[in-house]
Amino acid sequence: MRRVQLTLFTLAVLMAGGFVQATANEAESSTSVAAQAGESVVNAPEENLAASPDSLTEEQKKKIAATSEQYEFGTEVPRLMKLIINSVYKNKEVFLRELISNASDALSKLRHQLLVDSSLESDTSDLKISVRAYPDENLLVIQDTGIGMTKEQLRENLGTIAKSGTAEFLNRMDQKSGEDKNGGAESDVSNLIGQFGVGFYSAFLVADKVTFTSKTPGGDKQYVWASDGVGDFTIYEDLPENDIGHGSKITLHFKDDEAEYLEEQRLKT
Repeated sequence: MRRVQLTLFTLAVLMAGGFVQATANEAESSTSVAAQAGESVVNAPEENLAASPDSLTEEQKKKIAATSEQYEFGTEVPRLMKLIINSVYKNKEVFLRELISNASDALSKLRHQLLVDSSLESDTSDLKISVRAYPDENLLVIQDTGIGMTKEQLRENLGTIAKSGTAEFLNRMDQKSGEDKNGGAESDVSNLIGQFGVGFYSAFLVADKVTFTSKTPGGDKQYVWASDGVGDFTIYEDLPENDIGHGSKITLHFKDDEAEYLEEQRLKT
């Protein structure tokens, strides 16, 4: 199995170069403890890829099916994803910036929660972001040890977009999609995605399936959100053997024609 790892140093270089400029300061502080300890952000054990449907046992499939629930996206989400995909097609690497930004936000939220809730069994030395690519399997995994989400939060946060500003965002995206692609519209659209907090959906620029595994600190259950970005999504209780502790793990199943983004050099540029 071929795996590409991005270390803390690599991420710091990307940030310094402006690739994730929107979250540079926040992400830098999020990983400062690991940096001082000389650790790599990528220090998790070998990724467990056995969670794919093709490799599950019949018993595991039954357990997942027993808790699986299907939901329709909010009416605005399909339109949003269509606009994003059609508007930034020449700048697809924006997906990595946005997903790392989300992971950084999750670390910041947990750090704040630790200050106000002494019952949480965690500390800032656990705050890490890892990026792991598996070119042979067409997979990219971005994992954080942040605040995580409950089942209800997964449904609300990933199944709809915030009502506040939704109409404005969609209208501005419509305007940008109609502009000359050589006139700076792509950069503006990229900025809009970050500004309105809908960057998660940029994952579908390069992936035809996305799974989002999440668990809150102290939570007794871990849940998986899964979708191909068309019409609906599924949420199910994850198998105990896939426990991530706390935080979130997003797995992108890349489209065949977007596999270039799984190569180490492409991820760094």
